[in-house]
Formats: sequence, structure tokens, C-alpha cells
Amino acid sequence: MRKAAAMCIVFSAFLLTSALADPVRYDGDLSLAQAVARVRDADFDVRLAQAEAEGAGAQAASARALYLPQLSVSETSLKADIPQLGMPIARQTYLSLNASLPLLSANQRLSAQAAALAGSASVLSVDESRNDAVYGVIKIYRRAQLDTALVSARTVALQDQQRHLHNTALRVAGGKTARYVLARDRAAVASAQQDLQDALAQRDETTNDLKAALDYTIDSKVRVADSPNPVPFALTQTQALARADQSRPAIVSARLQVASARTRLRAARAAYAPAISATGQTYNGSSAPALGPSGYQVGVAASLPLIDGGARSAAVRQASSEVHRAEAQLDRARLFAERDVANAYSELQTASINLRTARTALADAQEQLRIAELREASGKGINLETLDALAVAANARESVLAAIIRYSDAVAGVQHATGDLSIKGVNP
Repeated sequence: MRKAAAMCIVFSAFLLTSALADPVRYDGDLSLAQAVARVRDADFDVRLAQAEAEGAGAQAASARALYLPQLSVSETSLKADIPQLGMPIARQTYLSLNASLPLLSANQRLSAQAAALAGSASVLSVDESRNDAVYGVIKIYRRAQLDTALVSARTVALQDQQRHLHNTALRVAGGKTARYVLARDRAAVASAQQDLQDALAQRDETTNDLKAALDYTIDSKVRVADSPNPVPFALTQTQALARADQSRPAIVSARLQVASARTRLRAARAAYAPAISATGQTYNGSSAPALGPSGYQVGVAASLPLIDGGARSAAVRQASSEVHRAEAQLDRARLFAERDVANAYSELQTASINLRTARTALADAQEQLRIAELREASGKGINLETLDALAVAANARESVLAAIIRYSDAVAGVQHATGDLSIKGVNP
């Protein structure tokens, strides 16, 4: 019965784990804040890092347990009947309580400290994976924003071309414009329709990428809720470098790994020191012949290895090499952080300039379109001028959208380089 109940529990746990691991369906509008909140725990790399951190925490607990008091209970039952050896019949039944306490064991104490530091570094590895996951989903979400906005922009462009075709048809019918001009307008409308279809297909593909990144089922009906808007940002490059050195998970984790390696080196050297521990035991029971119903013993043991074939010196060299390795990784993490911040700021400056020029170009294109339409309506301009102006205005609108997304991505890139784990690129 117990075996059947245990199997039911295990099977239920398996079903629950499988359900949690399966993608979920999400239908409706999805904001950037929701996407970021989802990816913090649902991202596959984050989940793997969490599992590794749990293992490192368990190892730290195991190392710490060796330096803590130990208490156990044991029961002994003995029946001896060996007359051929001249021994009397003996029976013993005793219950013992055993305790041990390390009094002096620098090696175990330092090893426990090193394991705890390594466990903390593993927790920061989760933050590093989460930081990467957040940055990745922000870029995908921004791309989905852009593709969704492009659908709207190209819908407007198509409507403009259709409106112009309608006006041209009216002028042809009134004898004010040659009929061959209609062919140009129809070609422009067809081109706008193709551009719109391309945008629709690209939006669907990007939305599928977003679903996969968030562990949503591909048949989910996800709609990007936020519109492309520039993200306010006021952090200087000097401030970003300082923040990266203090809070970037890779750097903080590398520092803890250096501290852990140095502590392991101290633990290896402490193996040359004596170790002292206290032990105690009590027992209660009966025996025949009678040996007494109860008793106890207390002892203190000290040990000092004298010759170990070079094992301790080899452990010291091994620990020393780990220190050098950890220090090199810390130097690399710092240098990579400086590089990432510098590159991110270079991209941010370029994106900021491009956004300003794209807005200026849009204003100029809209003015040129207005003038071209007035000239055509008054009979001073030709049809082709207006078609060109419509195309330029449509391209300018798309350029502004792309510039906004590029600038917002650049802001998220700076925050990612600094290790900022807040919701990046989301207006308060």
C-alpha cells in the first residue's frame, strides 16, 4: 500500500513538473513590462542557471555541515554463542547517543567559507543570465513594435496612393489629365500593396519569435501593446562605467570567485595545521553477563599529518593556480564591461543623431508632399512629382520608426552593459 502511494506521489510530481515546463497559451495585448516580467523566470537559460545555483548551494551546505556539531543515535543488539572458542553465551542490547564537535579544524572551516562564496557567485550567474534574457526579449519586442508600426505606416501609404489614384481617375475623366498617367498610379498602388504584405508577413514572423522567447505556444494570439516611443535616458558614460564595475553580475560574480579561490588556498595551507575534535557517547541498555545498564565516554582527538607523500603541497599548488585563474577571469570581466559600455554609448550617440535627422527628413518630406499636391491641383506640377513625394514621405515615416527603435535598443544596450536588472526601456 505504501509503495503504491509513493508511486502516485512521484507520478503526480512528474505531471506537475511537465505542466510547468510546457509552453503556456497567451491571448491578448502584451506590454514590454509584461514581457520582461515573463522572461525573468521563463527563459530557458535562466532556468538552467537557477538549477546550477541550487546545486552550488547544496554543495556549500554540505561543506558547512562538516564543520558543525554532529549528533547520531545508534542501536546495538548482539547475541554471541561460541563455546568452541571458550566464550560464554552473551547478549547485549544498547541504545547509544553519539556526538562530535570540531574544536580546531581550519581546513574544514575555510573550505566551508569558500563553498559559500562559490554558491553566492552561482546565484549571481542567475542574475547574469536574467540580464541577458531581459536584454534579448527587449530587442525582440522592439522589433515586433517596429514591424507592427510598419504595417500601420504602409497601410497609410497604400491609402495615400489609392486616394491619389482616385483623384487622377477623376481628372482623366474630366479630360484634364492624359489616360496613360493612370498606369503610373496603378503601379504605385500595386507597389504599396506589396510593401504592406511584406510588412504583415514580417510582423507575424517577429511575433512568433517573441512567443518562443517567452515560452508561449506558437498559436497564441499575442498583440504588441506598446507603441514605439523614444526612451528617456540621462546616464553619462562615466556613471555607466562606475555602475558596471559595481553591479554587473559578471564582475561581481568574478570577484566572489576570486575570494572563494583565495579562501580555498588558505584552506589548503591550513591542512598543515593540527586538527582537534571532541567526541562523546552515552549508552543505555542491558547485557548478560551484566556489564552495567548505562555509561558514557568523552574524548578529545588531535591529529597532525607529518608525511603525506606530497598531497598537501600539491593541493596548495592546485589552489594557487585556481586563484590565478579567477583573477584573470575578473580582469577579463572588467575589460569586457568597459568595452561593452563604450560600444553601447557609441551606438547610443549614433542612434540619437540619426533620430534627429530622420525627424528632420520627415518634416521636409511632408512639406515637399504638400507642395507637390498643391502644384498638381493647380495644374503647375506633374503627376510624377506627387508620386515621388508620396514615396519619399512614406520612406521618411518608416525611417523615423526605425530610428526610434534603434535609439530605444541603444538605451537598453547601455543598461545591459552596466548590469542594470531593472525593466529596461519601460517608461515609468
